[in-house]
Amino acid sequence: MSRVGKKSDSSTNLGGEARSFPTTQGSLIDDLGREGSYRRAIDLVSRRYWKPIYWYVRFSGPWKNEEAKDLTQAFLVWLLEDEPLRDYEPSRGRFRPFLKVLLKRFLGHESEAQGRLKRGGGVRILALDDPALLESGVPDTKTDDPEKAFDRLWAMELAQEAIDRVRARLRQQGKAIKFDVYSAIDLCRAENVPTYQELASRTGLGEHDVRNYLRDVRAMIREEIRGDLAETVERPEDLEAEWHELFGF
Repeated sequence: MSRVGKKSDSSTNLGGEARSFPTTQGSLIDDLGREGSYRRAIDLVSRRYWKPIYWYVRFSGPWKNEEAKDLTQAFLVWLLEDEPLRDYEPSRGRFRPFLKVLLKRFLGHESEAQGRLKRGGGVRILALDDPALLESGVPDTKTDDPEKAFDRLWAMELAQEAIDRVRARLRQQGKAIKFDVYSAIDLCRAENVPTYQELASRTGLGEHDVRNYLRDVRAMIREEIRGDLAETVERPEDLEAEWHELFGF
């Protein structure tokens, strides 16, 4: 996992000066309140945030992997069928804490949650079989707590999606070398990070180019993350609060 967020194991490099409110193609908040678009919002929540939800479940009770997966599925089904997210009011708080409150309440009725899956014939919103669930980058259930695990995985998922999009965009533009420079420094284990001089020698670039490419890609990733965060808030001050809480800036 990259060293991109405050909650990850390594220090972040995404500080920068970007403080504008990003313009997004669509808003998760708008979709939640719009007739006919609620399912699209739930699809986004399920795809982007199921790992934080899963790990919150794992940390909140005695549930093992498969049980936690079932409860995660049941929660996503509940979000879809009962539409509790329609009650979200941005003026009263941010989306991430609101979703955590819903999840906490949902887990307080475990038997009902399990029954929902059975009544639905085991319906699945997502295939929760990502091997990353067992990788070392996930929280330690013995030392962490549900709140910290949820927020850490939320930040990690936002960062990873942003990194993937920037990687794909640069490759499509024929600028893969920029991402290669970023990857060699920010996605490398701390003990193996090369100096700018070493990386310049390895790639045939000048040290000035290495610095510029690294700066550019970090800025692109930062803006991608902020764009995703902007989909869950309405006010610039709420965006800054999310950015600070999740990434420490």
